[in-house]
Amino acid sequence: MKSIKIISILSFVILSFFTNIKAQEAQKYSLDFGSDIVSNYVWRGGYFSGASMQPTISFTKGNFIIGTFGSYSFSETQDLLEADIFITYKINKHIGFTINDYFFNTKKKGRNHYFDYDKNSTGHTFEATLSLDGADKLPFSFLVATNFYGADTKKTNGDITYSTYVELAYNKNLNNTDFSAFIGASINTPGDDIVGFYLNKEPGIVNIGIKVSKKIEITDKFSLPVYASLVTNPETGNIYVIFGITL
Repeated sequence: MKSIKIISILSFVILSFFTNIKAQEAQKYSLDFGSDIVSNYVWRGGYFSGASMQPTISFTKGNFIIGTFGSYSFSETQDLLEADIFITYKINKHIGFTINDYFFNTKKKGRNHYFDYDKNSTGHTFEATLSLDGADKLPFSFLVATNFYGADTKKTNGDITYSTYVELAYNKNLNNTDFSAFIGASINTPGDDIVGFYLNKEPGIVNIGIKVSKKIEITDKFSLPVYASLVTNPETGNIYVIFGITL
């Protein structure tokens, strides 16, 4: 029953979004698509796969953005296939609220049926996030993200953990190069020595690193955005150096 309610709510939000677009066609909107190519897929301190293609599509209308993100490994031995959908509402240029629907499809047996929204068997993980960006005057950003339904880590009683991630970042442009230093933590775990959603057994820091990005000028009219990151996860003891190209 809850799965039907969630589908109904999401359908209503999407329908309202596009109805609003049709009613205000004269207003500005944008449709964007592209892809990143990354040497490793690391997200919030967790390793997902090796070299990957990560396409994106987004439609922006007013304060709303609706889009999708995917990640597909180039390696035949890694069959992780990610297909996400998100809806963002920008309260203003500094504050945004997002609902993410994360879905991982693999060739192995498991939660592979996309239209299965039952809380006990779905492969979807629904997350709500709030982001704050101080921009140039206050070069810090803050993110808090909480799983609220689906394939979150389960407690021993079967309830989801409502896994929550918080991140603080310092962002600065230095000589036409964007620099970001960040630290992220998982603030809860299911207990009883169960590994949590962010691979931690207790609250702790799971994501520390830096990211440097810039545009490399190829011709007078074309430049190629590239970036590199150094990421470490104190909870798992892992460290990664990642290179990415945005197309």
